[in-house]
Amino acid sequence: MTTSNPNSQALEAKEHQGKPMAERWYLWIKEEQNRRLAWFVYEYDYFVFQMYRTRPYLNICDLTSDLPCYAAFWEAETPQAWDTIQPWTIVPQSRPPSELGSLLVGPLSVSHSRLNWTDKLQALLILLRRFCNIIDLTRGDWVGRLCHSYGSKDGIEEILKAMDLLADVTSNDLKSALLSNEELVCKARALQMVHMAHLHSAGRLMVLVKKICNLELNPDDAFEEILKWGNDNERKAREIAFHSAQILGIVRSHPLNSPSEMSNTFNSGIALFFLSKRAAYRWIVFQ
Repeated sequence: MTTSNPNSQALEAKEHQGKPMAERWYLWIKEEQNRRLAWFVYEYDYFVFQMYRTRPYLNICDLTSDLPCYAAFWEAETPQAWDTIQPWTIVPQSRPPSELGSLLVGPLSVSHSRLNWTDKLQALLILLRRFCNIIDLTRGDWVGRLCHSYGSKDGIEEILKAMDLLADVTSNDLKSALLSNEELVCKARALQMVHMAHLHSAGRLMVLVKKICNLELNPDDAFEEILKWGNDNERKAREIAFHSAQILGIVRSHPLNSPSEMSNTFNSGIALFFLSKRAAYRWIVFQ
């Protein structure tokens, strides 16, 4: 990954000094591609957790790349258009990850909801990695009980609320004329990530879904287990049904062919099927 350090901007400016505009532009594109690639690798690594519910390979401290530059610079079609955005500098100002550092320590800031969608995606990746850390801590039997007694469950809910706010999950409108194509793609990716995080927060339910997918559990036995889980977690069951349906809707309207999209679709479909079956069963029983 490209390295972020206090002198990186000065070194980059020195390298570009005295070069023609077009050459500076091409050099900057190469550097920006490295930054974007680094963040994509970090995002791809998170898919390991989404698909297999196992610990991602990269630690949050391994991400040392600067944040990608603002979309306006990246979308400039000519050297002249790129240079006129910020004509008083040799190269656009790079942005260290510390700009989003407040997401690593609580309380989480509401102000991040005003970021553009490219920045929101990076912010969500940091929050999601924080989410993975807490989920990972609650895995073992005695460790899980210890962590829950010290408020990790509250920590998960806090992160989920922050992600909901950041991704604006109450408004799944992906047809806004105010968003560029790149922002629409970022928003669709972000919404899928957030909805999947809600599914993984269900704990026991997703363990059962994984066993069903791997043919480790008979569907009838799984339904009995899910029925018990739902009876103990009525509100959570309704929330998971909502988030599962949202994932299927996003995949249908904006297929992205991302590494985890098929897995997301399958897992959310299985979860929604059994939760719907549970709702129908309860309706028959109460009749």
